[in-house]
Amino acid sequence: MKYLFLITFLLLSVALSAQSTDYDITTEGHWSVVDNNAASFQQYSLRAKLLSKPLNQGKNGILRVQATYSFVKIGFKEHQELFNDVQQFHSVGLALGYIKQLKNPKWNFVGMIMPQLNSNFTNGISGDDFYLNALAYFIYSKQKDTRFSMGFVYTNTFGFPAPIPVFSYWKAWNDKWEMNFGFPKINLTHHFNERTSLIAYSELKGYSGNISKPINNPIFRENRTAQRIGYSDVLAGLEWQWKLKRLQLRINASYPIYRDFKLRNSNNDVAYKFDMGNNFNIGVGVDFDL
Repeated sequence: MKYLFLITFLLLSVALSAQSTDYDITTEGHWSVVDNNAASFQQYSLRAKLLSKPLNQGKNGILRVQATYSFVKIGFKEHQELFNDVQQFHSVGLALGYIKQLKNPKWNFVGMIMPQLNSNFTNGISGDDFYLNALAYFIYSKQKDTRFSMGFVYTNTFGFPAPIPVFSYWKAWNDKWEMNFGFPKINLTHHFNERTSLIAYSELKGYSGNISKPINNPIFRENRTAQRIGYSDVLAGLEWQWKLKRLQLRINASYPIYRDFKLRNSNNDVAYKFDMGNNFNIGVGVDFDL
């Protein structure tokens, strides 16, 4: 189930960024400061706004299109030859979003469908690399300083047949303080001025992808074949944001409350579990307009 949460996080990140920021390009990278675990991760991502088109001057909603790309580099400290082909993974996707204000102006609808390819691509592209995800939720704005979002996310990645509920409650007390409570992210933000903010947050991050050439080895549980990777972190941290007219810089430091990395077979059974401890992570992001 937690791997479904990773897809949920990805979809919400794309959907919420599509409606809450006007930046054309969003980039970010995350890595560990010191890592003595069996495996270490570096992750870099890019989102580019391709289209934002009001339909009938916005009366029929807004159509938005984003291209997404992420690169994950894995460093192994055990069985390096065995895992030689699963050190680099790529994800390429296209997010098609639709935003519409309903007859009651306090309500808005957000829908998104996101086909993507997640794999190490060492044997070309196959049907197992293809993921199809969808998201639909409603936003209720009771007042300018209060907003509640609720809806569902669906993914075919792990064969779970039903949508998963998602929710978020956002509240601004004044120009200096605001919070967001929900899944998959909780944060409390203090704005020092119009340019500078500090955010305390807890969130779920991770990655899942297909292994082009399945791996077999006697060390795997019950002689299972590894065909997928799944990595997840529950992080608590601080992020500093600095904004200019056409650019935003983000720097964060976090510590994992929970960390998990497994190889799985086609039935999602665990083939191999890595010994993962906790260590500090840092991240840098730059958002800008063209």
